[in-house]
Amino acid sequence: MAFPKVKISDDSGNTVGVDTSSNALHVKLVESVDLGTIGDVDVLSVIPGYGIDNLGKRVADAVGVGGTANVGVMPVAVRNDDLVGVGGTDNTFCPLQVNNIGALYVHLDTTGDSTNAFNIASSTASSSQSGMIPLIKMNDAVTAPSGHIDNDWTYFQTNIKGALYTTGGEVEDSAVQSQPSLIGGRYDSSPRTLDNGDAGAVALSARGEVIVNVPAGQQTWVAREDTSHSSTDYGVTAMTVRNDVLATLSSDDADGDYQPLQVDAQGALYTTHGITGGADGTKVILSAGSDLVLGGDVPCKKVDIQAQTDNTGLIAIGFTGVDATEADGTGIILRAGDTYSLEINNLNLIYVDATVSGEGVRFTYFT
Repeated sequence: MAFPKVKISDDSGNTVGVDTSSNALHVKLVESVDLGTIGDVDVLSVIPGYGIDNLGKRVADAVGVGGTANVGVMPVAVRNDDLVGVGGTDNTFCPLQVNNIGALYVHLDTTGDSTNAFNIASSTASSSQSGMIPLIKMNDAVTAPSGHIDNDWTYFQTNIKGALYTTGGEVEDSAVQSQPSLIGGRYDSSPRTLDNGDAGAVALSARGEVIVNVPAGQQTWVAREDTSHSSTDYGVTAMTVRNDVLATLSSDDADGDYQPLQVDAQGALYTTHGITGGADGTKVILSAGSDLVLGGDVPCKKVDIQAQTDNTGLIAIGFTGVDATEADGTGIILRAGDTYSLEINNLNLIYVDATVSGEGVRFTYFT
């Protein structure tokens, strides 16, 4: 759009000149009865004065282009060491207020408007919400801020990835820097039900003990000495392997390796102790050279066998196929009165043989 040109003249009708070095137009406004409308006037630059009677003021220090020659309009502010009312009513002009060091008093808008940096509690956040970035310092390791003492204002600290250090924000294999975080355990008088993918607190008993492998509708706790057993008590089951005959569990296990316990078909633990009972018996080999089973299907833990003291020949103790022949027989040889003990879980696993018919053994087995 082209603007019409207007000729500006002085009182004598002479055209007003323009300072070509700055394109400044020097105009003195005077009262006139009726000068009429002169339309738009292009003013390329206005240089305000900065004297005591001028609205413009110079800056105290060099800022940007021009240094101390920069001139601006000083806002009206009133020093009040304590913020006070300035009079007037709503929607009227009033001066700004500053404290004794010239800091401007401001009011944090907490109206809940989604465009404000500060909001009241429970106000709805918006995608257009504005806010202020908190003062945060990046530290590879949490350190005490230099020169800060208890009750001073200070800054947050984050690691190199921007994660905020918090109480319990420890670094692995480093000295403790704050306080450990508590695990979010919770006691409930009745079991909780969580859906797939839900977060949940660690389940605790009423004594604060962690509940593990909780059956539906039950609680579990670690039993301790001098406590009564209840049908609703649960504990941690020891790892055991059922072997009807005590066996070596793995050929590649070595001394010092961990191995599971072994139990028999009734769940009884194989041990070298724990004997609670027993009985006695005898066995006569009617026909020499024919090995016989020591006893019937009788579970046991240990057996002591003694050759009868009036025997004249030899007795052999072993497993099936045992032979009492002294030169090339098998098994353990017993002479009259000799004793042999072995740990075994059934009498029907032991066989005896004799070199003289009608001779035999006596035995005691332990259960």
